[in-house]
Amino acid sequence: MKDRRRGEDSTGDGKGNYARSGSWRKSSFSGGAGDCIEVAILSDARVGVRDSKATAGQHLRFPPDVWATFLLEVRTTALKGGGSVR
Repeated sequence: MKDRRRGEDSTGDGKGNYARSGSWRKSSFSGGAGDCIEVAILSDARVGVRDSKATAGQHLRFPPDVWATFLLEVRTTALKGGGSVR
């Protein structure tokens, strides 16, 4: 069994913060090739982002407003013809 206090489980961010719902989400548009990120709202209200192939590895954490700005920019770029985002 892995030590949750050290962030070695599948829900922690390695800094003592755990996904509020107990799980991370992966996009349904990821296709199954495994090249994805997973996202969770952490217990400290930040947004956690991790590599779906390395869930026990390092995680990025963003304040909610920064994450929302990032998503808006990605969607805006896609709408301008810079790519496809669903």
